[in-house]
Amino acid sequence: MRFFSIFIIALIIFNLNSYSTNNDELRQKVKERLNAFKYDDFQKLQANKVIPESKNHLYNKAYNEILQTKKFKPNFQSKLHSMDSLPANFRTPGEFEESQAVLISWPSYSFDKDGNFVEPFTPGVGIRWFQNENGDWEFKTVDIAGYILDLFDDSPYPAIWAKLAYTIQQEVPVWIRVAAPQDTTNLKAYAKSIGFELTNYVFKIDEDGENAFWARDFGPFGVYYGDEDSLMFVIAEYYPGRPIDDNYPIKLAEELGYKYYKSPVELEGGNFMCDGHGIGIYGDVVYANNSDDMGHAYTNKKPMGTKAVNQEMARIFNLSETIIPTSLKCDGGTGHIDIYSKIANDEEILITKYPKEFQSTAFSDYFRVENNKSLILSKQNHYGKKYRFLEVPLPTDDNGLYTRTTCTSFNEDARGYINGLFVNKTFIVPIFSNSNSGNKKGDDEALNIIRKNMPGYNVVGIDSRALTPGGGAIHCITMQIPAENPVYIQHSQLKGTQIESEVLNDGKIKIAGSVRNHSGFKNGKLFYRCTKKSDTWQEAKVEIVQKENASKSDFTFDSYINYKELNYAYGDDIEYYLSFETNNGKTAYRPISAPEGFYTFNVGDPTNVADQIFNNIELYPNPADNYLYIKFNELNSNSDIEVYDIIGTKIANMQVEPNFETISLDLSKFNSGLYFLKITIGNDTRIMKFIVSK
Repeated sequence: MRFFSIFIIALIIFNLNSYSTNNDELRQKVKERLNAFKYDDFQKLQANKVIPESKNHLYNKAYNEILQTKKFKPNFQSKLHSMDSLPANFRTPGEFEESQAVLISWPSYSFDKDGNFVEPFTPGVGIRWFQNENGDWEFKTVDIAGYILDLFDDSPYPAIWAKLAYTIQQEVPVWIRVAAPQDTTNLKAYAKSIGFELTNYVFKIDEDGENAFWARDFGPFGVYYGDEDSLMFVIAEYYPGRPIDDNYPIKLAEELGYKYYKSPVELEGGNFMCDGHGIGIYGDVVYANNSDDMGHAYTNKKPMGTKAVNQEMARIFNLSETIIPTSLKCDGGTGHIDIYSKIANDEEILITKYPKEFQSTAFSDYFRVENNKSLILSKQNHYGKKYRFLEVPLPTDDNGLYTRTTCTSFNEDARGYINGLFVNKTFIVPIFSNSNSGNKKGDDEALNIIRKNMPGYNVVGIDSRALTPGGGAIHCITMQIPAENPVYIQHSQLKGTQIESEVLNDGKIKIAGSVRNHSGFKNGKLFYRCTKKSDTWQEAKVEIVQKENASKSDFTFDSYINYKELNYAYGDDIEYYLSFETNNGKTAYRPISAPEGFYTFNVGDPTNVADQIFNNIELYPNPADNYLYIKFNELNSNSDIEVYDIIGTKIANMQVEPNFETISLDLSKFNSGLYFLKITIGNDTRIMKFIVSK
């Protein structure tokens, strides 16, 4: 009997070794094939953000075939950490708030037992696509024999991920999801060999593999709940055809021990952003995505109408208000808002400025973006003010020109600088050049605009030309994990010209707001200076008082800039920032980029405040076609605007409220020609000219 047992054990070991040897040989065979690939070959193997319509209807058929022949459970989740209902009170933070880590999914390739490349579908099962003699797509479902991480010299992807991971790790640990753990040693060696050594990372092994690398769209949304501001995940449905990725946030929550709530709404992370105070923005493509009856892995689900979607979005993110722009059509096919806009902080929105070359019916998104800007400008932010837009120009093609100005041609490579990643004091931006090719001058100019709009941030560009043809860029391949022990600061920054009588009281300027941390606060400080007089920061104590009838974590604060002691002259810039130290030893800043970054404002001479405001008014585009934009520099009083044609006939008028940053004038009924704006601020009036050219 003992001899027989030894024989069986030896046989098992032999078979395991034989399997391992065969698997190693197969992996080597696949690697040799990949080593022969060129740039375009790798791009063809990787999945675009959106599943093409030509294949989409076949995924359902493939799933049914898998269900009949394979053991597959549509949902992999336990009840250990799942929540049947949402907490009574919770908050969805903005992406610009503090993160503890960033999740990325390293690109990989799956193959079958014969070494053929297959598209991963469900765990362990892939789809081998081919076209018949008529050019129609057909498929076979096959077992996945393994995955290989993309570390190949001619592939455009590994250098992007290596630089991305290297940049993230300067701020927080980078969590790297990998489908082939046996390749992680080579991954580290590769990153080091190109100058991006990994030092602050965690490999997240996913034994089920991956469908694609678009981590933003399948990653979990972090929210804070309870008086302790505990972190939990809200998890939405991903594309029906990507069940491996759809399951991953649940597996991540289970691994980390976080509670999570699973919602039936189909939502990709690239189509949602919020201000951290309960105002959410998402594109209306979400309605189409939820109108069908296909759920996770093409299991049946109940379609959701517009009202139901809005109610669910408000519920799972605890939104008090929603802004729903029209989704774009010329953005690579996603309709996601992160292609052209991003909430930079709770008062300002980074947004793409499309040049005049795109102002035509052949590029309908030009007008959609302008209408979406008008929609946002019609709303108030958390502080009762109008949002400010921080405009960044659209990238050119590699030749430095805008040559793809139709929707069809632009969709093939929807470039933009806005699709970047906030990770604490760093902003990682997609660019479209390197030292050898592309419009580096244009990229540098755009990066400088971003640095000017976002002082103090470490702005890092990563060449994303391999990503945008797939429908996304840096933001789309990353997902922030919000910080533990958050410090939540509310303060409406002073910016631009302030009217002396409105901000000055007894020689001081008040800086106030509210702050929250579950441990309470040891101290708070206000730092301020007038750089024309001194580069030295002056320091003032911040008084912190617990809010009445509120959580033990909630406090108000106020402090004062001693205006008299600044030796200030009207129009000089005053800079300031705030710091708070919690009782459990954490220091947080407002803005988050302080002390390198800070807020800037000036106090206007009461005798010529209007002059200062008028001098900063900008009209664009001029000449204009469909819309004229009138941009003020922190307007602090009511303004009246009247429009006259060349013979003096008044053809339009409007009122502008205080703190309105930009207004739009609809020119659809205007004829080509010269027009005059009569702008009245207080008792002062100016005339400005603009041209309509159609």
